[in-house]
Formats: sequence, structure tokens, C-alpha cells
Amino acid sequence: MKNTIYTIETAPEKSRPLLEKAKKKMGMIPNILGGIAVAPAALQAYLGLSTALSQTTLSPTEQQIIALAISYVNDCAYCIAAHTTMALNARVDRTILDELRAGKPLSDKKLESLRNFAVRMQDTRGHLDAGELDAFLAAGYTEEQAYEVIVGIALKTITNLSNRLLNTPLDAAFAANRWEKPACENSCTC
Repeated sequence: MKNTIYTIETAPEKSRPLLEKAKKKMGMIPNILGGIAVAPAALQAYLGLSTALSQTTLSPTEQQIIALAISYVNDCAYCIAAHTTMALNARVDRTILDELRAGKPLSDKKLESLRNFAVRMQDTRGHLDAGELDAFLAAGYTEEQAYEVIVGIALKTITNLSNRLLNTPLDAAFAANRWEKPACENSCTC
């Protein structure tokens, strides 16, 4: 596999306007989008889901919690660095970010309910245990937001899996938030 990072000028014809749209929205073309530009349908899916997620009732903080929680579960260092940067720009509390990056439960109970629901939906492929949806709703979320979480999971699935294929180099814009899975996750018995 070539793993090319395309630019607007070098991308397949059908991907060029999509990359232009991404650059206009983000101010740059992140390497992950330059990589998936090889498949215009994948790039279109990413952009469509990104737009859909931005139009949900979930706050920017909640959207970033889903992105970071799913990226942690999928061990996607690129997405954790990118979404840490985006979360900081969205003024997400640093304590919450540190907890997410460490794979720990969140100190904010409502946001922890969201993180847990997203992770459980991902881990169980939607086969939740009795009461898990009720717990999410009891935390103050709605049925609509349960489906909006699925949109966030779908978006992260595209990028997390694409990063595996591409072995995406981290953009300079995200380098300050580089991430590696905590050592404890890999070797300790705590």
C-alpha cells in the first residue's frame, strides 16, 4: 500500500473539491483527510458525518468526549492528538482531557455517563446490558442524543480505521498533543 498523503493538487479528481471544502472549514488539510482522499467516497462520508455531528444537540465538549473516548478504545494516537487540540480550542476543561487521555472515568458525572455510553456502544456493538440506556437517559441525555452518539462513533470509526491503513503521520498542528497509550495499559496488573 502506498499510503500517500494527497494535496488538493495531487488528489484524485473527485476528491479535490472535497479537500477544498475541508481546507476552507478547518484552515488546513489534516494528513488523515489527505490520506483518505484516495477514496472520494470515504472522504465524502467523513465530511458528511462531520457536518451531521456538528448539527446535533451535543455540545462541542460532548462531541470531543465521544471522539476522544472512541479513539482511546481504538488506540488511535493520531485522533487523540488531533482531538485534544480541537478540544482545547473548544475550551474543554483540561482535567477532563487528562482523564480521557489516560482512559480514566471522568470526574464530571454527566460527562462520564456520555463517555461510558459511547464506549459501551462501541465495545458491545450496540448490545447494551439491561439498564445502560436508562442510565444514560437518567444522567440528563435524551433518546435523540443516544442516536447522535452513534453518529460520533461512526465518524471516529472512519478515521480510527483509516489511520491504521495509512499509518498517518501526525500533523505539526497536533504535535504538541502527541499521545501514547499509558504504559499501565500495556503491562501492569493494576
